[in-house]
Amino acid sequence: MIKSNVNKEVLEYLSDCLHDLYIEILNEDNKNILDLMKSNKLEGWCWKTTESIILFLKDNDYIERGNLHFEIETNYYHSWICFKYNNEEYILDACLNILCKKNEFMKEYN
Repeated sequence: MIKSNVNKEVLEYLSDCLHDLYIEILNEDNKNILDLMKSNKLEGWCWKTTESIILFLKDNDYIERGNLHFEIETNYYHSWICFKYNNEEYILDACLNILCKKNEFMKEYN
């Protein structure tokens, strides 16, 4: 399951949006994006993953790219999706399997 601290309704919204998105990674069978997230198969594919996901979300949702800071001197160049649901901003980081409110993500990863 996605590491999430949001209510179930947000996860259901994303499941509805992404149920038709299937991706093939390194000649493996096509799998649904949600199944790939659950099995942690997307790490290292963040730009291609976010480019695919954004097409299934609303026009005002967008991709952000930048460095995540895991430790004081560790930077991880990465991309994630920012989307709104019920006037609240959320982050979907499919590659790191994270779904949370945007302010919590930014606080955690600077």
